[in-house]
This record gives sequence, structure tokens and C-alpha cells, in this order.
Amino acid sequence: MNVTLRGSTGGSATFHIFGVVANVGMREIRTGIYQAQPGLYSGTYVVQPGDLARNAGVFASLTVRGQEVMTGANRLITIDTRGPSITSRQPKPGATLTNGRPNIVVNFLDPVSAVNPAAVRLVVNGQNVTARTSVSETFAAFNPEGPFSPGPVRVQLTATDKAGNAERVEWTFTIAPPAGLIGSVTINPATPLTRGDILTVVTTGAPGGRASFAIQGLGGAVAMRESRTPGVYFGTLPIDGGQSLNDASLVVTLEKDGRRATAAAASGVTVVGPPPPAPSILAPGQAIVLGEEAVRRVILRGRARPGDRILARVSYLARGASAEEGGALGEFVTVTPADGNWAVAIGPLVVPEGSKLVATVIAIDQAGQRSPPASREVAEVGR
Repeated sequence: MNVTLRGSTGGSATFHIFGVVANVGMREIRTGIYQAQPGLYSGTYVVQPGDLARNAGVFASLTVRGQEVMTGANRLITIDTRGPSITSRQPKPGATLTNGRPNIVVNFLDPVSAVNPAAVRLVVNGQNVTARTSVSETFAAFNPEGPFSPGPVRVQLTATDKAGNAERVEWTFTIAPPAGLIGSVTINPATPLTRGDILTVVTTGAPGGRASFAIQGLGGAVAMRESRTPGVYFGTLPIDGGQSLNDASLVVTLEKDGRRATAAAASGVTVVGPPPPAPSILAPGQAIVLGEEAVRRVILRGRARPGDRILARVSYLARGASAEEGGALGEFVTVTPADGNWAVAIGPLVVPEGSKLVATVIAIDQAGQRSPPASREVAEVGR
């Protein structure tokens, strides 16, 4: 990436890419012939593995006779050298299940380019099952056609983002012979549910029993019927969308001849309800990253509904300047974990002296619904 700066001659210049690198040296390649003609400075940055920037600002600093000025470029840049992040896997790596037909669900996130659903590949026990897998920009979900044989199950997933960066993950879980009345629990779909969807639960077990299922966070149990195939039970639940659930446990109960057994689905149930409320932005913390020189970052923290993506946009406004003289610094994306506390690190903070940093944050649920924005001044930065 080449950056040029026109300004006063005989100075010292550097440039900075927000969130990526600070103080890249520039050299004066052309000196102004006349006093009114500016000099020309040029610098180059070679993108490094691991660099990541989403709509990031580029700034240049020029120091002449002890006086420093800084200005931003008139366009934002995006750099993506990382593959998607795998945020969860079900069944969990190393788990031992008596559920012979578990859903296999992988959640992932690419905060810059987004995952290309057409470039996701899932292999189970050496068999490519991608064609029978539900895939989106944030998940892949596979329902086995039948029960696995007891023993290890090997899963391999490749997810590639729209910039061509790939992430590969491999793990195994183990199927143990059923020890009670229930042989397997499978849900369909194992993807986020919205209003009007119908959740179907299928259980295999001892024939001639009485089965039901319950979902954590929803009151009551749903009765299941035994199909024409003895020992195969199914039940359905229409989704009204009035309540949001994130990875809620689903448990099947089967009773027969005075015996009672329970078994959980391998993946939880997610229901996308009303649009998310505006996330909160808490008082940020500051961190000093030590290297060749100290670089200050701000840790932006807040609370939101678990499972929601958080899109944070950070802008700056120079002290005493009009709004038009400010601008965007960059964007950051993260997922709110189960405890509801999200956090992103912003920096390195190289912006015009005395700038105020303002964060504007929205929450995006798993159906793409967006919350109202929340804004807060998070820092005031000096050089």
C-alpha cells in the first residue's frame, strides 16, 4: 500500500492505518521548486499476515521546524488477511454422547469480508455432506440421515470468506451405546428459528412409551407421538417469535413401564424474537501495548443480548473543529457471549491531537434484525 502526502518541504512525515500500524516512515521524494508549491512525501506499507481493518482511516503526520500537523485521507480502506473465526462447535470436541444421531452445528464469524456460503465444506467420517448441510454466513448445520455406529465421529470443516481467506477445523466426538430408554434426539432445523417456523424433534427409543420435549426458557412440555415405525417419536412446536432464546437446551423425556429417561439434543435451540434493544456502552478501559514504542488502545465494553453480533463504528472529532473536520476511524465486529458482556479493542490511537473518540454501536441478531444505535464518547486522545 503506497501513501503520498503533499505538504511543506523539508519536514519529517509518517503515516498510520487505524487498527493496523502506526508511524510508518515516509521520505520526501520531490521538493517544491517555488515557495507556493508543496513537497511530495511517499511511504509504503506491506500488508502482514494477521492484519485486519474494516473501513479504517488512514492518517499522515508532518513535522516541520518543530510543528506537527496531521490529516486524514479522503477514503477508508479495508484489509482482510484472516480466515473466519470458529465461535462454537456442536457436539463439542472430545465429547462422548449416548445420542446416536446428534445434530452437527458449527458457528463462525468473519468480521470483515463475511463468509462465502458457497465456499463452506463439511466432511463427516470422510464423507462430503456439504450438499445436505444448511449453510449461511454465520453457521453450518447438518442432520445425519441415520444414527452413527458406536465409536469416534470425525468432523472436518472448511470455511472461506469472500476475500479468499480460509479457516479449517477438525475434531472428533464419540458415540457410546445407549444406556437407557432413549437412543437418539435430533432437532430440525438446527438453525436459528423465526416467527412462523416449525421446530420438529425426533427421538428413537423403547417402543410403546410416552414421550415429550421441553426447551429451557419456555414453559411447559410438548407431547410427542410415536410414528408408524415402533420406537420413533416426533413432536412439533410452532414458533411465535414473541421470545428470544440463545442456544437453549432441549431435553426429551421418555416414560415406559414405570421407567423414566431423559436425553438432551446435541445442539441448543435459538429463537430470534423481536429486534434487539440498543446495546449499552460501558466506561471503556485503556491498555498500553509495549513494543518499540508505547501504543495506546481503548478497550470498548458493553452489554447486549447473548448471541447478537455487535457492530461498533468509531469516529473522531478534533477539539474546536466543526463536525465536517472529523471523520471515521474504523469498524469492529464481535459476538456477544453467553454472559452478555461484549468487548472490542480499538487502536492504535494515532489521530489528530486532542481528538474526541465517539463510538456508535448497534446489535444485529441472527436473523439480521438491527437494534437502534447507541453512542458514547469513549476517549480523548493526545499525541
